[in-house]
Amino acid sequence: MGILFASRPKVAGGDLKKSQEHFLKAIDLGEGKFLMAYVYYANYYARQTLDKDLFISTLQKVQETPANILPDLTLINTVAKKQAKELMSRVEEYFE
Repeated sequence: MGILFASRPKVAGGDLKKSQEHFLKAIDLGEGKFLMAYVYYANYYARQTLDKDLFISTLQKVQETPANILPDLTLINTVAKKQAKELMSRVEEYFE
């Protein structure tokens, strides 16, 4: 739901406040161990709100957290870390 609310214009049902609430709830439910939630939060919410500091700090958290923090999520967390690295390489492009 966070992606949905962040990616749509207000006239089409977009709502950044609701987006943030959904992302933070997803992060909370994952106990900070489902790293893809952070990647989506940075990519969809932080970019849409032009919050460079949030974008960077969220992706740094992903990069600093071991992919195997929860063994069942190692694969998806490894993918999240790769995506976080790619997004970090584009900070200046996104926040000119």
